[in-house]
Amino acid sequence: MPALIEKGHYDNPWLGVSGTSLTPDISKQLGLEKNYHGVIVTTVVPDGPAQKAGIKEAVYNADRQLRGADIIIALDGQQVRDIDDLILYLAQNKVVGDHVVIQINRDGKYRDWE
Repeated sequence: MPALIEKGHYDNPWLGVSGTSLTPDISKQLGLEKNYHGVIVTTVVPDGPAQKAGIKEAVYNADRQLRGADIIIALDGQQVRDIDDLILYLAQNKVVGDHVVIQINRDGKYRDWE
C-alpha cells in the first residue's frame, strides 16, 4: 500500500511466464499420474526472468497435442499445486528484484532454477 500511495502504482513480482494448472487430462498427455500437481509453463516472456534462467515453454505437436512442458512444482521449497498457489506465493512473499528458487519437472527430471 505505501508504494501505491507514493508512486501511484504497484510493481508486482513476476517470473515472466504464463501457465495453467495441471488437469487430469493434461497429466495423462504428459504421462504423469492423473493427480499430479503443478503449473505448466505455456509461455515464456522474451528476456524475462524465466527465460534468462532457462525455463522453457510447452511444446506441441502438429495436432496441437501437448508433447512436453516445464512444470513448476515448487517455489522456494513451497509446493505449487496450481496457478493460484504460484500467484499467491509471489504476491505474499516476494517483491520486485527478489530471487526465487523454482523447482521444475522437465521430462521427468527435477531441477531447481534461480
